[in-house]
Amino acid sequence: MSKWEIRDFSNIISLMESGLRPKGGVSVDSGEIPSFGGENIIQSGGVSYNNLNKVPTKFFEMMKKGILKDKDVLINKDGANTGKVGLFNNSRFQRACINEHLFLIRGKEEVIIQDYIYYFLLSPKAQQIIKTKISGSAQPGLNTKFIENFPITFPLDKSIQSRIAEILSTADKAIENSEKLIAKYKRMKTGLMQDLLTKGIDENGNIRSEATHKFKDSPLGRIPVEWEVDIFGKYSYIKGRIGWRGLKSDEYKEEGPYLIAGNHIVDSKVVWDTCQHINLYRFNESPEIQLQLDDIIISKDGTIGRVAYVDFLPGLATINSTMMLLRITNKEIYNRFIFYYLQGEYFSNIIKEKTSGSGVPHLFQRDMKSLLLPIIDFQEQNNIANMLISLDNQIINEIIALSKLKRLKTGLMNDLLSGKVEIEGIGEVINE
Repeated sequence: MSKWEIRDFSNIISLMESGLRPKGGVSVDSGEIPSFGGENIIQSGGVSYNNLNKVPTKFFEMMKKGILKDKDVLINKDGANTGKVGLFNNSRFQRACINEHLFLIRGKEEVIIQDYIYYFLLSPKAQQIIKTKISGSAQPGLNTKFIENFPITFPLDKSIQSRIAEILSTADKAIENSEKLIAKYKRMKTGLMQDLLTKGIDENGNIRSEATHKFKDSPLGRIPVEWEVDIFGKYSYIKGRIGWRGLKSDEYKEEGPYLIAGNHIVDSKVVWDTCQHINLYRFNESPEIQLQLDDIIISKDGTIGRVAYVDFLPGLATINSTMMLLRITNKEIYNRFIFYYLQGEYFSNIIKEKTSGSGVPHLFQRDMKSLLLPIIDFQEQNNIANMLISLDNQIINEIIALSKLKRLKTGLMNDLLSGKVEIEGIGEVINE
């Protein structure tokens, strides 16, 4: 087994420095040389090379510090995201620099490799230590002494360091590929929704086009001749909570009916673990907004337009005063179709109008009741929804896989960067 050592981080560092930028600031068009700042360090680790600010060549050539080299470790030194870590790769930019909001860190070449430093600083254990090093009240951040009294465990054999970094990099690539696949599926869903919600599916299961099917003008624009247009309020029960916006602290409970707010909706799903609980008395105050299966809920205040379909109820549940309940009352209207319709372009444009003013964005019940709705054969609604459900299931499965990969990476960092686990054979776990 390779010999490991614990040293103070400051003892294995050859250089740590910040950068600067010209007076008056920089922009993407203010020069030729990329200048990296805190906004270019990804929250979960890594460097974003998109939309980079630039400094003039003349200014860059005058800089005495903050000039980047390949494999420099970057850490956000101040602001809300202090402690974010990235590893610079010069394959895109042979010349680049950092501004005053970052530190670049270089280890002693004879002792440690840069990739190992990067993953060490990214690890949960190191991030926890970094949080304790943040100081200052007006502008909290890290000073140059944060690397002192900061233990780092590492193998003396640099080939072992490289192998550990390689395994963690493989996990990163798997995570990146999963994230790209999710983004691809979401783009596909957006495009498919636009087609399905404006053209529908014919009796042969094909998306209609004006080249092969008859269309007509309507208040919703061009629609198939088979469709009609009506207002949503005729087909639904719509109700928001009226009254209390906040509860007294003793009315929130560790267990009890779930209370849903807009921030509990992620990717059109209620994340039940994040919801608060209230006492049964408060829940029973408003029977008209107690949730049932197949209900649709939507945020109506602040960040408006977040939609979720209630396909699972872990217990009694209701909504807070930032939410609205939509319940379909007509058997000719398919709940799932409405759920997707509210994610489409027509409703998105309404939300944009609501959020473009100077006041606090708000959706009224009358806004929802007056929504224009395409009236479509029930079977066609079902077919449209099922196509989107299938794509949603692919997205959900990939999100679950991504979550597993992230947990795996966290576990690997805890084990590999502490020397607790031998590296032989562990890399294959990522591909299982």
